[in-house]
Amino acid sequence: GEARADHRESMYATVAGSLFFMAPEVPGGKYGNRIDIWSLGVTFVCMLAPDLLRASGPVGSDSRELDRLLGRLGDHCSPAAAAVAARMLRTDPGRRPSAFDLLQSGVFQLLKNESVNRLLNLLHILYIRDSLLVRSL
Repeated sequence: GEARADHRESMYATVAGSLFFMAPEVPGGKYGNRIDIWSLGVTFVCMLAPDLLRASGPVGSDSRELDRLLGRLGDHCSPAAAAVAARMLRTDPGRRPSAFDLLQSGVFQLLKNESVNRLLNLLHILYIRDSLLVRSL
């Protein structure tokens, strides 16, 4: 959620965060909780197949590059992990899973290592944040 664009009326535009992890809707000024799911999806792909992302640029701005990347991901991990990564990297934020959905999928519990445990902790934090936001409305 740190990636954001500054859309004030100015001849300059400021982008904060890493383009590599920026959800495709952020440059257009559209923000929501699902931008964090995108960033975690990129992180998940980095953990599953770091060489794939090193060979490409930011995937959010190029749907063909994203399709190519997701098509090759299955060669580096289980079909279940590749499917979850693909869901997290849907270009339509409304079609991305929520943190709750991802926690329920169980795929992160199957991949036991320290990095995945950190990702799982971040998903729990996002779920708590989302739950608190819903209650405050």
